[in-house]
Amino acid sequence: MAFTKLWVVVPCKPFAEAKGRLAPYLPPTTRAELGCWLLDRTLRVVLTLPAAGCVVISRDAAALARAAQAGAVALSERGRTLNAALRQGIAAADARGAEALLVLPTDLPLVESEDLADLIAGALPPPSVVIAAAECGGGTNALLLAPPRVIAPAFGRASRRRHAERAERAGAAVRVVHRQRLARDLDTVADLRALAGALPPFVLASSGV
Repeated sequence: MAFTKLWVVVPCKPFAEAKGRLAPYLPPTTRAELGCWLLDRTLRVVLTLPAAGCVVISRDAAALARAAQAGAVALSERGRTLNAALRQGIAAADARGAEALLVLPTDLPLVESEDLADLIAGALPPPSVVIAAAECGGGTNALLLAPPRVIAPAFGRASRRRHAERAERAGAAVRVVHRQRLARDLDTVADLRALAGALPPFVLASSGV
């Protein structure tokens, strides 16, 4: 489905806290550089979409500066949890007239603009929710909401089920998308090994895998 006022919300952890589960394998400086690289890559993909705008929400001044430089709305995060940050970002996009909204984390190093375009095109008429399924753990790797407040975000373990349940309770149509490049996120050492070819050379040069 085509949306004339689609916004994208990108949550971004402080670079110093990026990829904490990879701490045994990557030194802090490399993880910070990786967090920066992932944000820059995500913005390059998002800003090729015919979206009305993009909001990056973070507690990191450096991340917000990079977002603003790329042309996104830089929003200083007030809360301390992912879902609180997303509620803040959704409110900001809604206030700017968004009719639909895509939540997109930064840790999807394979995703391309056509993956997002296909996800958006496959949305059902509002009220509706599209869930991009994670490969493992029952998670959600991207979430399309039409309208933006049709449900509250519920990211975390087994979030796919929670998002679907919330959509059903709200009377919204639900579609679950299984797409390889959207399904593969970077979280564990197994992901680090599997995604080695897609990551920048400095990650592998300093890794313990």
